Amino acid sequence: MNNDLLEAPLPVSRGAGSSESAPGGDTVSGQTGDGRARELPGVRDTVFALLTLFAGYLFVRLVPVSDSPFGGLLFTLFLFLFGAVWLRLSGGRQSVLSVAVAASACIMSAGFFLTGNGTVHTCIMIWAVSAWAYWIYLSTGNSIAPLGGLTAADFVKAAFVMPWASPAAFGRAVFGRRGDRSGLRKAGMAVLWISLGLAVALLPTLIIIKVLRYDPGFSDLVMKLGSLRLDLLLDHAWSLVLAVPVAFYVFGGMISCGGRKLSGAFTGDQVRGAAGRIRVFPKLMCVFSVAPLICVYLLFFVSQRYYYLSAFTGSLPEGLMSYSEYARSGFFELCGVSAFNAFVMLLVTLFMKRDGDRPSPAQRAVSGMLCCCTLVLIATALAKMFLYIDRFGLTQKRVYTTWFMVLLAFGFIAALVRQIAPRFNAAGCFICVFAVMLAGLALSGVDGRIADYNADRYISGELADFDAAAMEELGDDAVPAVIRVARHLEEQGFSAGDCDLASAASGGDGPAARMLKEHGNAEKTAAVNRAAERAASGGSLTKADEAACRVYGACLEAVGRYASRDAEGGLEGLFSLTLPRVRARRELIRAAQGS
Repeated sequence: MNNDLLEAPLPVSRGAGSSESAPGGDTVSGQTGDGRARELPGVRDTVFALLTLFAGYLFVRLVPVSDSPFGGLLFTLFLFLFGAVWLRLSGGRQSVLSVAVAASACIMSAGFFLTGNGTVHTCIMIWAVSAWAYWIYLSTGNSIAPLGGLTAADFVKAAFVMPWASPAAFGRAVFGRRGDRSGLRKAGMAVLWISLGLAVALLPTLIIIKVLRYDPGFSDLVMKLGSLRLDLLLDHAWSLVLAVPVAFYVFGGMISCGGRKLSGAFTGDQVRGAAGRIRVFPKLMCVFSVAPLICVYLLFFVSQRYYYLSAFTGSLPEGLMSYSEYARSGFFELCGVSAFNAFVMLLVTLFMKRDGDRPSPAQRAVSGMLCCCTLVLIATALAKMFLYIDRFGLTQKRVYTTWFMVLLAFGFIAALVRQIAPRFNAAGCFICVFAVMLAGLALSGVDGRIADYNADRYISGELADFDAAAMEELGDDAVPAVIRVARHLEEQGFSAGDCDLASAASGGDGPAARMLKEHGNAEKTAAVNRAAERAASGGSLTKADEAACRVYGACLEAVGRYASRDAEGGLEGLFSLTLPRVRARRELIRAAQGS
């Protein structure tokens, strides 16, 4: 029924003893052991199987992707290009949903280059790989309900069921079956067996070479032949070994999706039937098992109303001296309560009896109340976090925390809407919101935005302090902002009061002084001399001057450490290239030139 929306001219799965070749692939006739005719995998199957092995090798080499973000971008583009070619040759048919899934991953992959944040890189890679599997599944007409309420079941079938429906497809495509007399096939098999033999011989050969290098003459010969690095070769060999199960999984999923295997299993009717059979608990029991929880929440809100309402007025509750203490208090408990409420709602949805297909009014009322209670908690937590950010600026943890709480809020809002409109696809809506929010992190250069926000507010005087050490943790993204703050303080003359710089004028050698000597100019030297004169005349600094000078020294030290890593070659390499890294290098060069 739902598959008709994505119907494509793909062969359906055959009976026992039939081929599992990719749809549209070349096949060669053969026989089984009992004389029954069967089809053999063709050259196209072999080529795509080897390409999945190559993709698996790249994937293994890229993990963790935070070390090679540009490589992650190239891998994602290769993966979807490879999938597009396979679908084209296999007769796959795109739909609006499948195109949206593929586009989301390709667009989001730009984040590999636009941000230097390793956590965001990892999230992008997980999304890209998951989206690719779901895209192949959708484009081959296997969806249970393309835009219905079974999105989660669809994804589970695509990622965890279909790949194991053809577990030996990769092996048959690469090594073929007896009875194949094709000349091209025989030549390909010869190359494969030669490659396999060389792969088997690789490890013992390297071990023997390593042992025989005790002889000086042989060792010199080995060095002259190319400075053999056993550890590097073993590393690549191990990556190839790990790529094999990845290829089995990926190619098995492609073959299963292309042949529409398990079309009679895990269907929408079966999923709905299984859900109906486990709804065994009476409505009255479920309602009164949740009612005490709702009463506790209401009592909690009434008793703590002044404490939580303070977050919306911009002031601290009585008895608290720290904004950080106020913002952090109850956050982890909030996460626990949200997860617990979601679990309770899931249990009620799964096990409460229904009069028909739609949820009963009792179930909707209970779930709606839980959603409202959780949303009130999330709102107060967000208000406290915004108050904290307004006083002390942004950090990665504060941004991630806020992002997660907003995502939670959207999840419970979607669940609440579903209670009002039962036909609303809450799971699909939540996935779309998650994709948009993740794309926001990936494409906005979140670490650069954090550093720029803090720098702008410090320069404008809205923030009393600029934590250069915390900004340094942001890596490449923060370098332009840190240099901008240092330049601003130089223009204000605050650098003249820095103790480290003052000691540099009288022969001191602190970190900031060394940075000044290496990258300084005439204006900075004059500032140091003025600081020395002020110190010699007994001049004093105000607290604001002292704070500004501490910030200036911290900024110089942070830039100095980054420049040292740059000089040591820690920022080199094509696969580690990112836009923040290019900008950071440019700002370092300009700072060194005194511009």
